[in-house]
Parts: sequence; structure tokens; C-alpha cells
Amino acid sequence: MRRSVGWISTCLLTAAAACGPFVTGDQTGAEGTSASAGSPPDGGTAQGDGTSADAGVAGASEDGGTARQIFSAHDLRVDGLSGDIIFAHRIKTKDLRCEQLVMIADSELPQPGDQDVQGGVVSADEVRVHDVEADWVRAGTLYVRKLEVK
Repeated sequence: MRRSVGWISTCLLTAAAACGPFVTGDQTGAEGTSASAGSPPDGGTAQGDGTSADAGVAGASEDGGTARQIFSAHDLRVDGLSGDIIFAHRIKTKDLRCEQLVMIADSELPQPGDQDVQGGVVSADEVRVHDVEADWVRAGTLYVRKLEVK
């Protein structure tokens, strides 16, 4: 049993180290930085089996400028996920890279969408999902409740 706990601790520390600074959700102020992943090549839509049309990509700009792409779905089973900011209850991935990892409570997460998305790659400025299983995840800032890195 002791070896199992040590292995789990090692996995969590490895995931946290891959994401840069670690903070909790109750931190305030101008700490941390925004993502610099750049614009997604697909404009924030999912690529793959076409189920993303119902998943919810939204964006609005009151000043007439470029709208921020917000992707919202319930469960994602995709090849990859990329976003400047990602909010998720649970993420399970083989490869995680982020600038900042923030472990937060479920009550602090925005509401995810209703639709499930499978296959392809999802990329948006902001991603709001409940459950993610992806081969890889890239984020500027990752807000998550549970994180599993295989």
C-alpha cells in the first residue's frame, strides 16, 4: 500500500511540474500570466466526427473587435485539447503541458455545455467542460478539480 501511495504522489507531482507554477483557486491579485498559445487554427471548433456543431462555440464582442472563442461541452473524448484557459472537473491525459495549474472546487467552475464530443482536436480561447479524456492537453491556465496523467 505504501508503494501505491508513493506512485500516485509521484504522478501528481510530475503533472504539476509539467504545468509550471501551482496555485489554488483562492489566490487573488495579478498573480500568474495569461496563455500565449496563439490563435487556434480552426477558430475554436472541434475537428473530427462533426458532433461539435451542437457542443457550443460562442463568442461576443461589444466593441466590434475579434470575439473570444468559448467552447462549451459536457464530456470530451478527443485526440487533443488546446486552450488559453481551460475549466474542467476532471482531466485524464497522457501528455499535459500548461503554464499555470489551478486546483479548484467544483463550485468555482463555470457551467459546462450539454453535448458530448468525440474524436479530433478541440481548440479555443476558453474551454468549459466537465470531463476530458485526451491524448494531449495544452493550456495557458488550467483550472481543474481532478487531474490524472497516465
